[in-house]
Amino acid sequence: METTNIIPIDPIPKLCVTPKFEQTFVLLLAFHNLGKVASGDELFANIQTKGYWRGSWPDFPAVWGKLIEKNNFIRKINGESYGLSQKGLAQLHDLSILVFALRDAFKHLTTSAYFAACDVKEEIKRLAFTSRAVSQIQPQMRRKEFHVYVILLQAEALEIYPHLINSNPKRRTNYPCLYVGYTGKTPEIRFKQHKNGRKASEMVKRFGICLVPDLYAHMNPIKSYQQAIAMERDFAAGLRQHGYTVSAGHHDWAVQK
Repeated sequence: METTNIIPIDPIPKLCVTPKFEQTFVLLLAFHNLGKVASGDELFANIQTKGYWRGSWPDFPAVWGKLIEKNNFIRKINGESYGLSQKGLAQLHDLSILVFALRDAFKHLTTSAYFAACDVKEEIKRLAFTSRAVSQIQPQMRRKEFHVYVILLQAEALEIYPHLINSNPKRRTNYPCLYVGYTGKTPEIRFKQHKNGRKASEMVKRFGICLVPDLYAHMNPIKSYQQAIAMERDFAAGLRQHGYTVSAGHHDWAVQK
């Protein structure tokens, strides 16, 4: 029996949807609508007017305070009003992509909030999922080096590829679907190939949204072909162990043959 090493993911989970995620998202989305506000009350009123929240009304003032004091997502403008900081805008971009990929896990968001997230996603569709420092590292491409990569998939992939449910028995519904692969090129080049249909996974071509470099950048580059194969297998196993729904490119194809 083949022994599989479980690659630890730290910190985990990076892409889990929580009530705080939802509340943060609607506040940032309201900022995106208004541009700037004089107070939190103006922001909360916009959320009600737009009808972004379903169910019991949460403690938005507490979330507002954390966005200012702890996360620095909100900044003062001329000492009189508030606006989104660059960090807050980046977070809105990330959450909008995640809403698009995993809409059912955002249980309190209405249809209007989902469509608003899609509008934000269209504005930033050329950006990678995440603006964190690790994702800004440019991959160094040398001869005979390989890269493992992760692609965020739309939730609809589960409807077309139901085997994903069977191959991920520990999957959690509030974690997104991911495709894990390895390549002799950079992850960016390989993702474009998938979307353009060149030696592509049909799953990624149809449902791939973007790369998630926070999950894999620290492991690259990989020195050999055999190491890349093993890393794809073990990394996918680690993600599955933590509850993600994973399609592991070459490894899954080999198992299915």
